[in-house]
Amino acid sequence: MTLSPAQAVELSAQQVDVVAPVIFMLRPPAKATGSRMAIINHLDKPLQILSVSCEAFSQVMFHSVHFRQGQQVMEPVKQLQVSAHGRLVLTPNTTHLMFMAPKRALSKGEYLQLILHTSAGDIKTIAQIVPFHLK
Repeated sequence: MTLSPAQAVELSAQQVDVVAPVIFMLRPPAKATGSRMAIINHLDKPLQILSVSCEAFSQVMFHSVHFRQGQQVMEPVKQLQVSAHGRLVLTPNTTHLMFMAPKRALSKGEYLQLILHTSAGDIKTIAQIVPFHLK
């Protein structure tokens, strides 16, 4: 599902906000890409993010980046947690979402719907496809 810029607004489940979600353009021949966003939990209890879906990718995984014996290592994580009244910032060099096996070609500037499946219910948001730039 491709959404128009008019439809590309951040949506909120009133108690959870997803801020500035982006998905990085794939660099050929890559079959996976990362993302960046922040998730703010306004609930009085921790929020578990159980999975994420996006119609343009076959799978979305949680990954954590850390150092082991001086080497940067990226490993899958089963779920994410945002503390009560807390914020979780997802970036390429920390914990992040990995979008695996695109189902079609994606274009710079395109908007995609993401659904975060959480302990508080499903949260829909819109992410834009952007070039990868570390800041």
